[in-house]
Amino acid sequence: MSDSQPPQESPVDERYSRLIEYATANCRICPQPGPWAALFDMLPDTRMVGYGYEPASPLILGAWDTPALFKILRLQEHIEMRTSMGR
Repeated sequence: MSDSQPPQESPVDERYSRLIEYATANCRICPQPGPWAALFDMLPDTRMVGYGYEPASPLILGAWDTPALFKILRLQEHIEMRTSMGR
């Protein structure tokens, strides 16, 4: 009989999961503009493409009234990119 255990998360996956859990606890949607911009500045390989950035920039300043779901998804993308750097 084999002892089947669920696969363990890698340290990066675990960090990502914990950070997403923290970021969305208590019905939080996203950080305030300053901290979110600081996170974006830490992302690797950000560059201007046309009139925007790649990866897409934080939904702050003129985009602050964007619907919550889009902010959540954008923040998750930024967190995933940052945690995949192994830091």
